[in-house]
Parts: sequence; C-alpha cells; structure tokens
Amino acid sequence: MPTANIGGTEISYQDQGNGDVIVLLHASASSGEQWRTLRSHIGNDYRIITPDFYGCGRSAPWHGRESMTLAAEAAIIDGLAATIGRPFHLVGHSYGGAVALRMASQSTQRIKSLTLIEPVSFHLLRMGSPTDRKAFDEVADLVDTLCRSVIAGDEWNGMGRFVDYWNGHGTWASLPWEKRRQLAPRIRTTLYHFWSTIREAMPIDSYRQIRMPVSVIWGGRTRTPTRRIAELLADALPEVRSTVFDDAAHMLPLTHAERLADSIVPFVDGKARWTSQAA
Repeated sequence: MPTANIGGTEISYQDQGNGDVIVLLHASASSGEQWRTLRSHIGNDYRIITPDFYGCGRSAPWHGRESMTLAAEAAIIDGLAATIGRPFHLVGHSYGGAVALRMASQSTQRIKSLTLIEPVSFHLLRMGSPTDRKAFDEVADLVDTLCRSVIAGDEWNGMGRFVDYWNGHGTWASLPWEKRRQLAPRIRTTLYHFWSTIREAMPIDSYRQIRMPVSVIWGGRTRTPTRRIAELLADALPEVRSTVFDDAAHMLPLTHAERLADSIVPFVDGKARWTSQAA
C-alpha cells in the first residue's frame, strides 16, 4: 500500500483502476478498506483512491501539536493532489462526508462533483434551530458517554456504545471477539472525529457558495441527527440532488453497496436526474 508524507505524517492510501478519479473518504472507526465492496461494484472504469485518515488503517496518528480539525483532515486530499494529478469526484461517508464538505468549501476547482453520504457535520445542528439543537444534544450525550468510558479506561464498552448507536442495540455483542478487539482502541480517534465536527465554525451559509454538482444521500432508518444534517444540506446547496434509501440506516455503504454504486456512477458521469428521489 503506498504512503504519502502529509505535514510530516505518513498517510496510507489505495490507488486502483483507470479513468476518471473518484476519491472515497471513510467513516470513523474505519479505514479505506470500508469501500472494498463498493469499489467492486463501481468496477475498473474509474481510478479509485481511498486514503486512511490520521490514526486510521495504516496511517500514522495525528501529531497532536494542535487540535485535529476537519480542515487538517481535508489537507490529506490536498497533499495527494500531485498523485491524483487532475480534478476528481469526491465521495464521503459519515465523518468522511464532513471532511469532504469542508474540503469542497475551499477547493472548488479541484472537485468535479461531491457526494455526501450521511455527513456528520454536527456543527450545523449546534448552530441551527431549537429542533436542530435538540438533535445536537443527542450527539453531545453520546460523546459524553464515550469520554467517560475512555477516562475510566473502558475502551471496550465505549466503542460498543458507539457501534450500537449507529447500527442498533446488540450489534457490538454480535461481532466476533477478534473484531471487537481490533475496534476498541479506535475509540480515542473516534472522539477526535466527534470533536472536529462539533467545533467546526463554518455556518450553513458558507456552504451555499459551493458551486459544483452535489449528491446528498441518507437512509430512511438513520438517526435523527444525521437525517437532519442531510436535510439541511439538501435545502442549502445550490446544485444538489437528494436520495433517500428508505430501508437503510447510517452504514449504507456497507449494507447497500451495490445500490449505492448504482447511484454514484450515473451522478459522476453526469447522467443522474437532478430531482429528489427514493432508492
């Protein structure tokens, strides 16, 4: 797996295929490997680049000289610009969606299209209406629980709470022991991700200036905070289509990979309909 030195930190990524470039940004507690099934459905007609964020996959941890931010994570893609070599389509899921949105606000000439799959841009809820702030409180309660678990040295149950929040109660207990052993230490990096999205300062009006085709996708069975964020962005972005996977929850890149590929490919090819739709 190739690596790139980004600000003194080694970042790993995968680079496969030929054709138009699609960069896929993964969720918290995951890595570029998250996209393996989706890559297989997209096929070999595209060059697909899947970086690992700081402290994820095979990438080195965040250096810690200052707080991690969405802009710092977006700088990974800036750092890969020479490797990419041309404008690209950017796809992000969950935390990767928040990073992709942040990058799109500052790198419009590099990005040909933007696909946001349930981006966890929690700062939009913090700055929003009373209903939005109530949804934000739900996230804040989760973060508080995770922090207390880490302080108590209980990474296992902290990660279990995170996994069950997004996937349903009992998901953590159903995972093989080895998988849980691998996931538990990732809770600290996951908390960095939460703090990055919560502390982001850009208001919704800043994203209204994004001038590229945008696809916002969410699951009909997702959590209220992510559904609300998707709705806010679908209303605010000027060149947007929205798609709801009625039977999906937050992890639809894993649970609905084939249907997601069927949504992404026409969009990056410029053949998608510019209307809200169910999938």
